[in-house]
Amino acid sequence: NSVCSSCQEAMGEEDAGRLANWEARLQFVLESYTEKPTTHKLSDLKGVEVMIDNQFVRHGLADLVWEQLASQFATKNMFDRQLIVLEKRVEFAREAYKGLSGAKAWALEALGDCLRCHPRCRTTEAALAAYNEALEILVVMFGEDH
Repeated sequence: NSVCSSCQEAMGEEDAGRLANWEARLQFVLESYTEKPTTHKLSDLKGVEVMIDNQFVRHGLADLVWEQLASQFATKNMFDRQLIVLEKRVEFAREAYKGLSGAKAWALEALGDCLRCHPRCRTTEAALAAYNEALEILVVMFGEDH
């Protein structure tokens, strides 16, 4: 039995098999979103979001699917849903990548872009905070001239 580092629950063979099945489903979703970047039905998008929330505490595949969901929600002018998904990406990146991480910086940049353009965002302070945090990371990683 393995112990989860997030919740301290023991995972037996049956649990591992169940998780592997959920991972396979999520991988299939990711491939379908990236190989056929057409607009997907809203009910499908919301269903995938619920699946991630219910089955995955922190998973790299979930982050990649959230990126696709954010694009899909933006295409549908569902900026509130896009913002929520991008906030999940940033939260994931902060938890998964302690210290310097390009993935964290780019998730912050995407969040800043959404906040800057969000119809209900009355101030740019949140967008600037996201951009500044991303810039601090990227300057250390790649230098000011990059």
